[in-house]
Amino acid sequence: MLSKAKIKDIQSLQIKKVRDEAQLFIIDGEKMALEVISSKSIVIEAIYAIEMWLEQYKILLKPYNALINAVSERELKQISNLSTPNKVVIVAHMPKPHYEPLVIENSLNLYLDGVQDPGNMGSILRIADWFSIPYIFCSSECVDIYNPKVIQASMGAFLRVKTCT
Repeated sequence: MLSKAKIKDIQSLQIKKVRDEAQLFIIDGEKMALEVISSKSIVIEAIYAIEMWLEQYKILLKPYNALINAVSERELKQISNLSTPNKVVIVAHMPKPHYEPLVIENSLNLYLDGVQDPGNMGSILRIADWFSIPYIFCSSECVDIYNPKVIQASMGAFLRVKTCT
């Protein structure tokens, strides 16, 4: 069972300032969670899931046993960003930007200025992923890449396209 303080901490990650200070963000939903767990490119802080989901994926989750928290559907609804919560929420560490100068020099990359809509940013990430664009550079006027709606709209592309602000 999650404490009220823990629920509040997780909910607060919906706010950019809190995400930036904690260097944590939320990954919501079964498909996204499975992709993050399989990719091993993101450091996971905690996994919150209903018992049925944990049982279904116990072999895949074995390396993360210490990070797993079984929650009720009611608790999941409280910490989820989705209007209809799925089965799992992951709290993960923001990856440190890693630049590869040769890749940047020898490939097509994007610079975005003033993209404010999280859905549009997620779509741009998916398109960049489709066309194997390795980097997206964002101005300070762009929506936060770790905004829960951007993460959801990117459909996992945030794992493959490096973003720099």
